[in-house]
Amino acid sequence: MLTLIIITSVFILIYFLYPVWLGLLNDNICAETSDRDINNISVIYLSQNGGNLLYQKLQCILNEMSAFENYEFIVIDDNSNDNSLEILKQFTNYNLNIIHNNETKGIPDSMNTGIKVAKYNNIIFCDQRQSLTPGIIKKLIEPLKYKKTGIVSACISNYDKTNQYSFIRAHENFIKQKEAKTGNLMGVYGPLYAIKKECYVEIPKNIILDDLYLTLNILPKYQVIFLEDCKIVDDSIDVLYNYKRSRRYLKGFFQLFQKNILSKLSLRQTIMLLWHKYFRLLIPLLITSCFVLVGVKCFTQLRYFILFLSMCILIFIPPLFGFNILKRLQLKSLFLISIFYSVALLDIIIAEIYFLINK
Repeated sequence: MLTLIIITSVFILIYFLYPVWLGLLNDNICAETSDRDINNISVIYLSQNGGNLLYQKLQCILNEMSAFENYEFIVIDDNSNDNSLEILKQFTNYNLNIIHNNETKGIPDSMNTGIKVAKYNNIIFCDQRQSLTPGIIKKLIEPLKYKKTGIVSACISNYDKTNQYSFIRAHENFIKQKEAKTGNLMGVYGPLYAIKKECYVEIPKNIILDDLYLTLNILPKYQVIFLEDCKIVDDSIDVLYNYKRSRRYLKGFFQLFQKNILSKLSLRQTIMLLWHKYFRLLIPLLITSCFVLVGVKCFTQLRYFILFLSMCILIFIPPLFGFNILKRLQLKSLFLISIFYSVALLDIIIAEIYFLINK
């Protein structure tokens, strides 16, 4: 029991010391420019059953692309069964390159296809759900003029589509901003980012976290940049996160680990990846385990009763400051996400053990 509490405390301490360590590292953004032409662009839009958002999103991107001398708009429709194709037909006069898959092939296949048909060297990958802020694509392309820059990530706004502030997203953006100053952003935001075509590596069709896979393959040779002023607006975390999504993320992280991508990274990059992406996955499970086991033990020993009481007090302190503080800190969301990740992690571990036993 004591060992578990110590391990949990160490993991929490390590996680919160991560931004402190990042702050101690020297800024390492290479500002050496090249003669790269950044006035041409290929936008690759990944579409599947997003008809309710499609018309407005296409109009927005077309307006953004008008800032470039040369551009093309590639829409990969992955076997949509809603009204997406009817909406796309309304844009026949805008020279859209529409590629429709007759069967669902997945995001990696759509990305690989988009790259193959793109005729310009500056690529934008764009998802369908998020709203874009004015001028964002021009800002994203600008840093590609630097020799060492391989990918440029947009930033998901701290405020969602209902204008509710997200403490969770604010914390993630804070970490990403610290990482990016070293040139080693551990994963772009998948909904919108710019990439040099020559930096792209073909993504295997079964890869779940395509954005992280791409980032980790590029990091050994190029820098990955994060632009905090390039805001995209997404749905609330309460709407997006559920058990299925949490389990999918975890499977994606294990999948990348099995791909042995870490061997390509520098020691610093490996530490950053493990610290930011993997260690924190264990924290919800460790905290939940501690709380449950201490709760059981509190009936047998006084010290565990005191510890359990202290943990309960920590849980119930925030509500005393009012509903707005509770809502702003998103404690309910944090609690649910922790439970989702804890159960999903146990589920995956048990499944792996069962597979190894019966192999």
